[in-house]
Amino acid sequence: MEGSESTELLTHLAETGGRDNASIRETLNGIPCRHLQRPGRYNGSLYFVVGSDFKTGGLMDLKVEIEYLVKKDAAFRLQFDGQDGLVHRSYQPVLADGASVLKFETGADYGKVANADLGRWSTATFHLTNAVFLNSQKDGADFRLEVVPPDIYVRRVTVTHVTPGTTEPPRSKN
Repeated sequence: MEGSESTELLTHLAETGGRDNASIRETLNGIPCRHLQRPGRYNGSLYFVVGSDFKTGGLMDLKVEIEYLVKKDAAFRLQFDGQDGLVHRSYQPVLADGASVLKFETGADYGKVANADLGRWSTATFHLTNAVFLNSQKDGADFRLEVVPPDIYVRRVTVTHVTPGTTEPPRSKN
């Protein structure tokens, strides 16, 4: 698909917002990935759309895992299309598990992931509660990874339904 990469259930909007948030295909040490880099900018985002077959039509608890590599210290957060009580929020923020909270000039919370090794692939796990995925973000996205500073390689993003009240995917019945 031109301008995006897609599986049946998840599409990365590679050129959302024109060049401002564009990511490019790269191969890093033999591994295919996407690279978001915005020199001289404060932050940048990678946008994703979840396929309609995955959406339940109601509130969902989900786990999002992002396999990434950074070459210098970075902080990020995931913002998803969700419900906060009775209020719909297109950009509901959540930090990765185990992240140290950092506040920047904007006053927004970002997370520096404790287990991230500079120059090595790491995985950040986000737990989303009350996701609705109504395609309410820029260009119809359901969630975005916002990065400060905007220089990150991403090779895998997975989204999994989680049984409410737990952090694990539902078990299949035999």
